[in-house]
This record gives sequence, structure tokens and C-alpha cells, in this order.
Amino acid sequence: MADSTLNILQQIETVIQQQKKKDEELRKKEEELKKKEDELNKREKALNDLNDSLNKRQREIIIREDELDKLKKELESKSKELDSRDKELQVQMKKLNDLTEENKKLNESLKERNQKIENELKQLERLIKDFRGHVSYIIQGKELAPEEEMMPCPNCGTMISKDAIVCYNCGFELGQK
Repeated sequence: MADSTLNILQQIETVIQQQKKKDEELRKKEEELKKKEDELNKREKALNDLNDSLNKRQREIIIREDELDKLKKELESKSKELDSRDKELQVQMKKLNDLTEENKKLNESLKERNQKIENELKQLERLIKDFRGHVSYIIQGKELAPEEEMMPCPNCGTMISKDAIVCYNCGFELGQK
């Protein structure tokens, strides 16, 4: 029995030693698990911080997208306004070009009329000069009869015969009274 008690004690000692080894291994594994848990907690915190940062940036992006949408709408509105003004300007330019063409035609017509008037004036001046010469010749060649009554020309005041048709001085036609 002493052997069997000793044997049992040795077996118990072996089981206790094995249990201590298992406890030590378990303690080491718990420490490793604790380290891994701490590391996971740190990573989780870092991921949460990163997630918060991403959420903040996402909100900023949404705000900027809204601002960009507003700017885009404003730009489209300005673009439409510019297109409208451009069309209006094109219409005004066409009107201006049409008026310029019409003005050129009117200027050409006026030049032609002025030329005709100048030609007619030159012709009238020659006729008046010729007429004055004829009147002067007639008056110098013929004395006025004393019974003829005289009157002033309504245009220049020169005394002419009451029966005269034209003033010999200024060429005024007396039939125009």
C-alpha cells in the first residue's frame, strides 16, 4: 500500500504538474488573447475614427456636390441668357446691316439726285445768264414808251415794266405772283 500510495501521490504530482503546465499555457494564451484583443480594439478604434473621417468627408462631398449643382444650374441659366442675348445681338446686327445697306442705297440715290440738281442748276444758271443778256439787249435796243407804267420787282425791287413777264435783273417770273 505504501507503494500504491506513493504511486498515487506520484500520479497526483504528475497530474498537478501537468495541470500547472496547462495553467501556464492557458495563462500565456490568455495574455496573447488579451494582446490580440487590445490590438483588435486599437484597430477597431482606428477603423471607427477612419469611418468618422470618411463620413465627415462624405458629408463635405455632398455639400460640395450641392454647391456644384447650384453652380451648374446658375451656369446653365447664364448660358441660356447669353444664348438669348447672342440671338438678340444677331438680330440687331442683321437689322444694322440691312439699315447700312439701305443707307448706302439712299446715299447713292442722293448722290444721283444731287448730281441731277447740280446739272439742272448749271443749266438754269446758263439760261438765266442768256435770258438776262437777251433782256438787257432788248431794253438797250428799245426805249420804253412813256405811257408804260413801271413797278418794282417783287423779288429784288428793280423797277420793271408793268407788262413784263420776267424781271431782267433777277430772273423772277412775274406770273408767280
